Amino acid sequence: MGILYKTFEDKWKRPCGNIWIYSDPHFADAEMQHLRHNYIGDNEQVKRINAKVGKNDTLIILGDIGDTSYISKLRARYKILIIGNHDKGASNYRREIKEIEHNSDTCPKCGGHLTHDFMTVHNCGYGYAYCHKCGTVECKEDVYADNHLFDEVYEGPLMISEKLLLSHEPIPVPEYMFNIHGHDHANREGLNNTQHLNVCAEHINYEPVSLLKLIKDGLLSNIQDIHKLTVKTATERKQKRNANKNSV
Repeated sequence: MGILYKTFEDKWKRPCGNIWIYSDPHFADAEMQHLRHNYIGDNEQVKRINAKVGKNDTLIILGDIGDTSYISKLRARYKILIIGNHDKGASNYRREIKEIEHNSDTCPKCGGHLTHDFMTVHNCGYGYAYCHKCGTVECKEDVYADNHLFDEVYEGPLMISEKLLLSHEPIPVPEYMFNIHGHDHANREGLNNTQHLNVCAEHINYEPVSLLKLIKDGLLSNIQDIHKLTVKTATERKQKRNANKNSV
């Protein structure tokens, strides 16, 4: 069995790659930065994130982005966002890749007509033009405009394994769940809560945390299995009913 549900494990987890979690960057949000007594600045925040996250890694941000232009500066092979209460609609954060139109249909060598096409190599788009008159192949160039935002955007809490719930706001959870969240700048839930982990930026020193390491180190070890808990509860109820019958 994988660490995450197979849907997420296939997309997020790569060989030699890691999965990082971070929340509430509030890039260029002057009001929130003023409330943070230890704010380090937007560019330093980007620097600290990139010092952890590699080009083959997945980065999950649990909401409250602020200025989206900073997202394109963050290193990651794959980026996921769970919308926060300060975010302005999912469509503003989705990654978009658009083909750029070619400027010329004329061969620079013979003046013949060029036919444009593009191909994909290692997930990058490259354009080329073929001249029907002289056979020249021209202009191997990037033909994609990429805003480098989020590959996946979720508008609410997300269960990524049988025990692990990701959300922006902290959520009261039953004994068979663990909640990783942001939002709580005052850290009311507490970093050492047995069922919650606050990854709000200022509470993790503005450095993303490794989800895989958290799980390996036992993050979910004390969380009960829902199926075993159901069987245990049913057994206890049966024993209680039998005890009541015997006492009559």
